[in-house]
Amino acid sequence: MLPDLTDISKRRRKLGITQKALAFASQTSQSMIAKLESGKIIPSNDIARRIFVALDAVEKKENVQVSSILTAHVVGVEKKGALSEAIRIMRTKNISQIAVFHGSRIVGSISDQTITDLALKEDLKKIKKQPVERFMDAPFPQVGEDTPLPVVTSLLHYNSAVIITNKDEIAGIVTKADLMKCV
Repeated sequence: MLPDLTDISKRRRKLGITQKALAFASQTSQSMIAKLESGKIIPSNDIARRIFVALDAVEKKENVQVSSILTAHVVGVEKKGALSEAIRIMRTKNISQIAVFHGSRIVGSISDQTITDLALKEDLKKIKKQPVERFMDAPFPQVGEDTPLPVVTSLLHYNSAVIITNKDEIAGIVTKADLMKCV
C-alpha cells in the first residue's frame, strides 16, 4: 500500500528538492507533480509508486556523505600547458573533463565537449600547442565536505563535476560517474 498522496508535497519540500527534480527522478513531468500536489489529479498507481520510490531514493542519498564517494585525486592541467597535454591526460585517464590549475588553485575546466566543439570550428592540429587557458571553461563549482549529497547531485545536473573542499584545501572531486557508488 502506498503512503497518502498529500505526503508528496511535504516530503519534497522537507528534502529541499524542486518539482522539476522530483519529476526527473520519477520519470514524470513537472506539470504532473504540480497538479498532483494541488489536488487537481489523482495519479495512476504506477506513477504514484515511481514518485514515492524517487522520494525514498533522495532520502537515502541524504544519509550518504560526499566524502564517501569523492575521488581524492583531482586530475588537471596547468593553465599555461598546451591543449595537447589536456587531450593526452583525458585520453590516458579515460575521463571526460579535467580541472585547469594555476599553481594549487583551480581556475577553470576543460571537457571533451569543449575540445569536440573546437575541432568542429578550428583546425585542431593548429591550436593543440596553444595554452589551455585560451579555451578553458568556468571552474567546477566548489562545496565543503559536509555538503549533503542531494546538493551535489543538483549541481551535477548543470555541471560535469563538483570540487569538494576541506578548509579551503581541495579534498577531491565528484563526477556523475562517482554517483554510481551510491547505487
